[in-house]
Amino acid sequence: MAQNASLTDVHWSMSGEVVLMTLVGGLGTIFGPAVGTFMIIAMQQYLASFGQ
Repeated sequence: MAQNASLTDVHWSMSGEVVLMTLVGGLGTIFGPAVGTFMIIAMQQYLASFGQ
């Protein structure tokens, strides 16, 4: 299945989110950015329920 990137995927806020994920997970490890990504997405999903 081919997935295309839209213009919202290249917006500056997405770049900042990637940097945040890397910083949360740790810069010096291979798996750090993956852990950071999981943590940021989990927090977004958890905190989204409070905004409803």
